[in-house]
Amino acid sequence: MKTDALYIKRLLEAFDSNELNISIDKLEDVDTGLDEEITPAFVLSAKNKKLFFHINLLEDEKIVKVDNNRYGLPPSGVTQMKMRLTAKGHEFLEALSKNEVWEKINSELKDASLCTLINVSKKLAFNV
Repeated sequence: MKTDALYIKRLLEAFDSNELNISIDKLEDVDTGLDEEITPAFVLSAKNKKLFFHINLLEDEKIVKVDNNRYGLPPSGVTQMKMRLTAKGHEFLEALSKNEVWEKINSELKDASLCTLINVSKKLAFNV
């Protein structure tokens, strides 16, 4: 599966809410690819696999913090999996929110690795 920059941007925007933690069922309201109601025993469809693939990447790069186990299977069910943006995640979203940064990413790097997206967006946004 490939990293999708637009998908990542939409996920980060969904995390950037007034809530301290967001549960995965809140992501159903955003165009992130959830195609069914998530229950504790759901089977991962292709779209849901895409969601979890990207959440795992974001967690690997310490962009989000997932408060349940790595695969999102807490005893209370997947819908209760709590996540939040880290400080690094807020910085990444701030960079992606700048029009000139997003235009460059979207036109030239939309299939780049997450690590590349983070590094390039930071350099473009903050001249680091």
